[in-house]
Amino acid sequence: MVQRRRTSCSSHAFRYVSAICIATALVTGPASAATSSWNYQTDSDSRPIMSGASPAGYISLTEEDGNTFVQITAKGLSNCYYGKLSATVTRTDATTLIEVPPKLTGCDHVRIVINNDGTGGQRQMKKGANWVWDGVSRGLTPRQ
Repeated sequence: MVQRRRTSCSSHAFRYVSAICIATALVTGPASAATSSWNYQTDSDSRPIMSGASPAGYISLTEEDGNTFVQITAKGLSNCYYGKLSATVTRTDATTLIEVPPKLTGCDHVRIVINNDGTGGQRQMKKGANWVWDGVSRGLTPRQ
């Protein structure tokens, strides 16, 4: 003989509310920020990057709550670019441009230009109204 267990209305309501919460979480996804990351090499580690070797550091771009931040983690990094910094990002089909205004007086206004095809990029410094490449291969490739 099969016995049926009686359930109360509150247990049905709990199951219904739980199902809605789970479904909402699946549709909206996690509340965490979107992050992209690229390899990065500083001036103090400017020897050429050999095939298969990875640069000493990396750049992380985080977009959260409508704000964009860049953080550079690398050996010998200047205090000008240390920590979580506000950034402006412009994306085209070919490049991702990350513009980082000066954090401290006397620091350069920089822009990181990353080729979206994964072939690298460059760091540029603002000189007057122009952006000028700093002349150092930075190893700006997608971080694995």
